[in-house]
Amino acid sequence: MSDETSWLTGASQLLVAFTIEVDNEFEHRMPHRTALSRAAGIAPAGPWLASLAMWATFMKFVPPAGITVAELRLAARTKKLQLDGMRRWGYVTAETADGVRIDSPKMRADTVLRPTKNGRAAAVVWAEVVAEVEGRWMQRFGRSPMQNLRSALTLTSAQRAAELPEYLPVVGYGFWSGELLAPSKVLRLPEAGEPARSAEPGRAAEQVGSARLGRGTPRGLAEPDRPAESCRSAEPGGPGLATLLSRSLLEFTLIHEPQSPVSLVISENVLPILGSSAVPTRDIAGLTGIGTATSMGMIAFLVREGYAVVGEASTPKRTKAVALTPLGERMKAEASVGTTGSEDAFARTFGEAKVDELRAAVWVIHGHPALAEGMRPYPDGWRAAKPFVAHTNDLLADPRHALPRYPVVTHRGGYPDGS
Repeated sequence: MSDETSWLTGASQLLVAFTIEVDNEFEHRMPHRTALSRAAGIAPAGPWLASLAMWATFMKFVPPAGITVAELRLAARTKKLQLDGMRRWGYVTAETADGVRIDSPKMRADTVLRPTKNGRAAAVVWAEVVAEVEGRWMQRFGRSPMQNLRSALTLTSAQRAAELPEYLPVVGYGFWSGELLAPSKVLRLPEAGEPARSAEPGRAAEQVGSARLGRGTPRGLAEPDRPAESCRSAEPGGPGLATLLSRSLLEFTLIHEPQSPVSLVISENVLPILGSSAVPTRDIAGLTGIGTATSMGMIAFLVREGYAVVGEASTPKRTKAVALTPLGERMKAEASVGTTGSEDAFARTFGEAKVDELRAAVWVIHGHPALAEGMRPYPDGWRAAKPFVAHTNDLLADPRHALPRYPVVTHRGGYPDGS
């Protein structure tokens, strides 16, 4: 399925666009520090700047009285948390069970996390900004199109809504995300010709997937302890747009990644631009819409796995270029077939009519000329500064081609375009 018709690409890019708008507003309102402010000699005025993911999968669940690491994992519904990052960045403090302060990455399940003064302020600003940007989207794109989008996303994210996080998790090694979740049930895919079933969270299921190239069995999806009710978010009025988008993407991820040779982050963003002909490595970030450090991390992973090779480009001199190896070309072909199969399985699971509704609703919003305008940064924002402003201009000129085709949330602040 092409990018122009794929609900997966459209929903991914809507999530990134929504997040960029939230992040720009949060940066504008919340006193903070960044590498740019440090280089400019500006005195630190708050926590290290972080993205919406750090609110939706972390700070949202840290009450003033504190929470243990074990409780936070259950509340956030993800195995991977930015524990030491959020401590170093100034959002939380960490203590042992008997009250001894921890100033190192070593944290146990019973380590207690408490919000700092800056962390409490950031939580308030994040909540306000998310609600405000949701309102902006309603006004910008129209109430009816937005209600159609929310309705379609709700239908395709209801299978395990109570077990999925409220945002895509920080990726692990190989840029996998599905393996970092811990849903209590693994979705069984309907066979071809079998009618789609309604959402039944308690329904028994069986693991899906086949062995990857050289990787043995699929990634396991463990059954967790059930989180206490006090750890769950209230979500008055229903989940927010970022949560609905994330959960629909995660439903697809959990179908696809167990049988894929590479993660969705790699198969959707990097593989489409690579082949037997060499591509200059300096062009990878622009071609994928993903930050340089992160996109080059993907290339490094492919090289380590034997899927790609980096060498000297023919022109200009001393420029590095990357190409797929024969093994990489076979993997790319398998990944493409796997994505098509996963899209078919997703349609069988939720019903082809519902997926068609989702696709239509996503592209109505995505095709609106005002989508780009929401990502315009404030003049003093980091996305308006060098070296990031060039990519920002690309986003504003052509979001369809400049946004990632699947979000990549990294440990560098949680930005979904790997910045």
